[in-house]
Amino acid sequence: MTTISVPQLEEVRFRVTSPAYTRDAVYEGPLPQGGLSALAGAIVEVRVRSNRPLSSGAVELGSGENRETVRLEPVSADGDSLEVSGSWTIARPGTFHLKVTDVAGQ
Repeated sequence: MTTISVPQLEEVRFRVTSPAYTRDAVYEGPLPQGGLSALAGAIVEVRVRSNRPLSSGAVELGSGENRETVRLEPVSADGDSLEVSGSWTIARPGTFHLKVTDVAGQ
């Protein structure tokens, strides 16, 4: 019998930097209850921490027929990173789905 256990997300943090012309403060923290809200041109950075070493991750962005995937890379290069991170620029309203993969491919 084989037991498959998937990584447990322990923390997901966002940093949203609005376009300079807005002079809005940078948001840093967990996903707000109503979701992320920002103007086009804002840069979103995400950092995900797991209970197990992670090899990669992805954020799938969706807006109508438009789909894009942003890769999440390990924070440290030693192969034992519990965190992955990545960023994208908001171009239009939409949704996102976040996935991570541990070093065992789970």
